[in-house]
Amino acid sequence: LPTADNSIDVAVAHMVFHHVDEPKRALVEVMRVLKPGGRLLIVDLTQKKDLEMLERFGDVWHSFSLNEICDWSRQSGFNSVNTRELGEGEAFFLEAKKF
Repeated sequence: LPTADNSIDVAVAHMVFHHVDEPKRALVEVMRVLKPGGRLLIVDLTQKKDLEMLERFGDVWHSFSLNEICDWSRQSGFNSVNTRELGEGEAFFLEAKKF
């Protein structure tokens, strides 16, 4: 990200991560630019799409499991990670904090 270290309070990624080639690397970058006490908010898919939808929308990932995205967030250095399913389990909300 073309942003200075420790320079933003909140990062929001709404339906972004399933388009990212390397989500773990993206999480590390978000951690870098967040100020101490900053928060990351993610909304993304937990339900797999069919291959036609994947190709049509240029998605890199079918979906994420809550365990997977939580593990990646913690491995990236976030100390507090909370999630909840949205709708009927087809999406999730994640809030991660940098302390």
